[in-house]
Amino acid sequence: MPKTASSLLLYILIASQLQKSLTSDSSATLSTESSESQCGGYCFTALKPILDHIAANQQRWNACDATNQQCEAKLERIESQLVVLQEKVSAIEAVKTPEGNLVVIPKAKKLENFVQIGSRFFYIEQHHRVNWFAATNICRQMGGHLASPSSEKEWSAIKERLTRGRNYWLGISDLATEGLYLSQATGNMASYLSWSSGEPNNHNNKENCVELRSDSDFLMNDIECTYKTYFICEAANESIKMIKVVPLLLCMLIAVCLQGSSSSDSVSGNAGRLDRVESQVAVLQAQQEGGSDNFWNIGSKFFYIEENQKVNWHSALNICRELGGHLADPDSQQELNSIKQRLTRGRHYWLGISDLANEGLFLSQDTGKRATFLKWIYGEPNNYGSYEHCVELKSQKDRPFLMNDAPCGLKSYFICERE
Repeated sequence: MPKTASSLLLYILIASQLQKSLTSDSSATLSTESSESQCGGYCFTALKPILDHIAANQQRWNACDATNQQCEAKLERIESQLVVLQEKVSAIEAVKTPEGNLVVIPKAKKLENFVQIGSRFFYIEQHHRVNWFAATNICRQMGGHLASPSSEKEWSAIKERLTRGRNYWLGISDLATEGLYLSQATGNMASYLSWSSGEPNNHNNKENCVELRSDSDFLMNDIECTYKTYFICEAANESIKMIKVVPLLLCMLIAVCLQGSSSSDSVSGNAGRLDRVESQVAVLQAQQEGGSDNFWNIGSKFFYIEENQKVNWHSALNICRELGGHLADPDSQQELNSIKQRLTRGRHYWLGISDLANEGLFLSQDTGKRATFLKWIYGEPNNYGSYEHCVELKSQKDRPFLMNDAPCGLKSYFICERE
């Protein structure tokens, strides 16, 4: 028999046996008699190790499918429990008790530039287009935040004041965790989302900030944060909260399930869900641990140091907002020295300083203005790889805890502050 014909026959037999192996649910082994009757002794000898390998792995595949199904069920239960936990936190926040568990401090510094829409005040920028980070800083300078509509009624009232043909930034993004859209003002999940058809789609894996898009009747669209457009600010009411939360969920079980799963698509989907759950748990845990008793005083400020969990810079920003403050921004050598005394050597800690809005211009995330105090490690900031835009305190042997620019997506500990 010609060599090519022999090879073709061998491939056909392998494909036939593979199909039988993968479609059979009742048998984990293959019949050697059937195989030998279809193939000569030499052919069967060559095929048998392959068939045995397929049979052995069939059982593993079936077991992995069952494991993945169990993992998905556990993820759904944990996500349901997380929703209940978040509702409890929201209920606590909504109640102002006689003991003063919730204190609201208005911070609108230039309210004359804002217009009242419903029960809140908004400023609509109609003259200058800037990227999302610059819009964030401008709204902070005005004593507010980028806007996050709280309801369909409020969104409808806002869009009546917008100019057709223009798009407007909102204070909503999934910079902290892909697919989890948080309000910049609160650090919580955005209370109202109304998307354009087909959005959000995270086109090219680069769209993380939310705008109101004119060509879709000002419905929401995710877009690259560096895109320049108009924006909407809302006047801020900063809340100082002392929140006590029920003990939190542990996610170790999910990680074990994911490790045992064999389907790459399922693993990818579940890993994304796990990231979102972990991000929300991080916020709730920080609320629990970051009560007023855990803030310590330096002058007129109070600081909280997170030592138990590491998150990216955007998540840290949201968590500090949840605690009624912001990522720390030391304003003097004395203040930095006092902070350093409480830090753990060998660890890195996020600060509320970045040059995301404009390369090389390091701004405070609290005020939106140039950071008043910077103390860099020698040779920093260097924007290594052209993607280091967020500032951390980094310890070194000879000069511990000086400032360094780092990629905002790295996970580190962090420091919050509030007045």
